[in-house]
Amino acid sequence: MRTTPSAAAQPTPEAPPAPTVMAVGQTLESKNFHLTVNSAEILDQIETTDGAPLTPAAGTQLVLVKTTYTVTGPNAVDLTCGNYDTFIRGYDSEGGQMAETFETPRIPGNQPCNQKIVTGQTAEWNFAYQMTSGRQPGALVVVDTNFYGEGSWGEENVMALR
Repeated sequence: MRTTPSAAAQPTPEAPPAPTVMAVGQTLESKNFHLTVNSAEILDQIETTDGAPLTPAAGTQLVLVKTTYTVTGPNAVDLTCGNYDTFIRGYDSEGGQMAETFETPRIPGNQPCNQKIVTGQTAEWNFAYQMTSGRQPGALVVVDTNFYGEGSWGEENVMALR
């Protein structure tokens, strides 16, 4: 006769450990870059260096994230139009993914397109998201995409936005 173990006898799967959340102002020190989130603010519009300001679509609001980025790896980085050493996703306070605006070249404080920074250089890196109205900025998930060599991603790091 075959018996099945009771539910009490079944091992309980362990939940993965919660990631460490870095506070605003704390620096993520990865192999190829150091990144500090200086602020994240909700704005009715974001002024630009070229043309009309950025405005949110109906039912959304804008979040301007201001960071400081230092290149520590061997690759020169174009923060404004093509940073391939860093992958970032933004989330709101309810866990919803925020939508990137892809207007980085027009946001004041950023380097012009194709102006790379090299090992040891630091620059402002400001970018915008749209998120559902009524929510707050939550966190960024940041990955060094060349941590173990070209195209070999490191671990996800969580950086608070408030």
